[in-house]
Amino acid sequence: YQKNEKGDVKVCRALDEMFEESTNKGIQMGIKQGIKQGIEQGIEQGIEQGIEQGIERGVKNTQIKIAIKMLVRNNQTLEEISEIVGLDLDALRELKKNI
Repeated sequence: YQKNEKGDVKVCRALDEMFEESTNKGIQMGIKQGIKQGIEQGIEQGIEQGIEQGIERGVKNTQIKIAIKMLVRNNQTLEEISEIVGLDLDALRELKKNI
């Protein structure tokens, strides 16, 4: 506000400035809260997806190991097993070590 303004005008301008400042602070706080909530939700969703993917991979690995055991018992060669389960020979050899 300007120094030559009279009382009511000064008060109105001062109130306008206060309102603008508080509005800006409110917007800033809202943005901060939104970012914080977004991060928290993103982390939570990421953890859930990671767990789901881990379970899926674990189940798949278990199924592959069972298939390999069955094929080995049926005297299949590693090359034949590789074609059946869709793994390259090196990956298959690693899995077979852990069975």
